[in-house]
Amino acid sequence: VAKGFGIRKGAKTYNINKEVTRRLFLCSCEGQSDKLSLFQERKQQRLEYRCGCMARIKFKISNEIWKVCEFNDVHSHPMIEENLKHFIQSGRKITSATKRILDFMVDADIRTKKVV
Repeated sequence: VAKGFGIRKGAKTYNINKEVTRRLFLCSCEGQSDKLSLFQERKQQRLEYRCGCMARIKFKISNEIWKVCEFNDVHSHPMIEENLKHFIQSGRKITSATKRILDFMVDADIRTKKVV
């Protein structure tokens, strides 16, 4: 069974010509959520999913060649099952091909909920 995890874009480092020289990608569970004071409320209640996972990959970019300069693949949380990957924020985007198919279905009065 295939498993996975979500990713977030981390920091970028620039040179004096404003070209990206380093790029960091993190596990979406990296870090800790911002703690609001007792008097602040979030606009929308969300589940806490950040658990301090240190999985990451950092690239050094030189002459348009990306080289891995740091890599940690150890996660501190269980992986997401293949059938649940659409719940990962980085996997929620609908491709243009899928969007066209959905538009055709709407135009043909086919309810997308009924399609398996």
